[in-house]
Amino acid sequence: MDVRTMAVMVGIANVLLAVPLIVQHRANRDYNGPGWWASGQSLVAIAVVFGNLRGNSGLGRLVIPLWQAMLLIGFMLVYVGLGAFLGHRVRVAPLALGASALVAWSTLFTFGVNSLTVRSVGLYTSLGVVLGLMAALVWRHRAPDVPRSTSYLTVVFAATALLYFGLALGAALIREAPEAILQPSPAKTAAYVGALGCTVLWVFGLEFLLNERLQAKVATDAENMQRVFATSPDCAIISRLHDGVMVDVNDGFTRVTGFARAEAVGRSSLAIDLWHETGDRQTMVDLLRSAGECENLPTVLHRRDGTLIDCLVSARTIHLGAEPHLISITRDVTEQRRLEAQLQREATTDALTGVANRRQFLAIAEQRLQAAKTQAQPLALAVVDVDHFKGINDTLGHAAGDAALCHFTEVAERVIGPSGVIGRLGGDEFGVLLPLMSSSTALELVQAVARSLDARYRDERIPLTISAGVAELASSQDSVEGLIVQADIALYEAKESGRNRVVAATPTGQAP
Repeated sequence: MDVRTMAVMVGIANVLLAVPLIVQHRANRDYNGPGWWASGQSLVAIAVVFGNLRGNSGLGRLVIPLWQAMLLIGFMLVYVGLGAFLGHRVRVAPLALGASALVAWSTLFTFGVNSLTVRSVGLYTSLGVVLGLMAALVWRHRAPDVPRSTSYLTVVFAATALLYFGLALGAALIREAPEAILQPSPAKTAAYVGALGCTVLWVFGLEFLLNERLQAKVATDAENMQRVFATSPDCAIISRLHDGVMVDVNDGFTRVTGFARAEAVGRSSLAIDLWHETGDRQTMVDLLRSAGECENLPTVLHRRDGTLIDCLVSARTIHLGAEPHLISITRDVTEQRRLEAQLQREATTDALTGVANRRQFLAIAEQRLQAAKTQAQPLALAVVDVDHFKGINDTLGHAAGDAALCHFTEVAERVIGPSGVIGRLGGDEFGVLLPLMSSSTALELVQAVARSLDARYRDERIPLTISAGVAELASSQDSVEGLIVQADIALYEAKESGRNRVVAATPTGQAP
């Protein structure tokens, strides 16, 4: 077979070898290296085909140094890619210097002294040096996640380096004439076949290297997932998507739900009555089927002992074999919800009496007032003072005063019922909001509260009385502040009239 035909065949083979490297590069862009390998192997393939233009004519001689440079640079690109993949930055300057030296060497012994032997020795030696550097790089920087592929590549690169050094020695000994540049010979056949065979081996090795790292990553990810699954303090469940049968649960499942692993695996969450509202599971499944994930779905679950726990469920679909499953992480937020409710109560209620504090009372009153205006409904507001409260504190002590305030609110809540809102405005002053009531009805209700009051301090029965003023929503221009002012004026009138009485305010704010 003539050298040109052999070069074309070897070039086509190198093109085919470049294809899987290009595919791997496009499929695994997160990894540094495969792009360099694909570029280097492609350049080698182009160089082998381009080398068919070599000859002793002017154009043929011009091709020679370019062809040799392309081959060497292709090998160097693979070398740089190996360093990038293994986490070692290869110094480019020495490589550029070496490529320049080969071009200068080839140019000198093509256009100065036309010597095929010297050119061949220079090319084979340069390629052997780069391949030796590859073998050393792979061996020195072999990683624990790719032990087999790096050992394999070390051997292949070292063997290929020896092949090229052997070709350099053979070229020096055979000493072919320049005219024999494209003449077939056993040496050229051995060089092409040997180089192609080694290229096949190292391309396989590069694929092996990438795949071994990918497999190691998959195994590491699976191990990490299993570790996270097993050690998570939250409840983690892997279950079949279509029927909810649990195939695995972690220790957190037992801590959160109280069910042992043996009681859960092989049964569905519905079978063990885990969901307080069974529709919540269907909501989660619908979200998974539409979006592939579910984040922080609020739900309530049953513990094994029947107690209810507030939870947030996050889930994602996975495939085990060909069957879709879901992995869910359930966080018990019962204590968090309790603390939130406690903080909400502390922020909105009076610490002593438990009724709404001033801010909360005013906020509720504003909402109810606007609703009453919109719906043209009656609304009344009373301001109440405990009579002689300072005297109770001074005579019987603050504990007795606190008891008096608590007694008033307990009686007021019982008499007024859930339709009204009671708030402590400050000290012994309270606001009473009475939606859907006229001034006269509200006045009668507050009087009923006054008649129901009684208290005992230090084992002595002492009457507890209140004075109150009642104002009514009479105009769309009325505000909460305005009603309070009207009720305060009426309250002042009640006190001036001897206390222990309830007075209704006129719309103008003056007591009748």
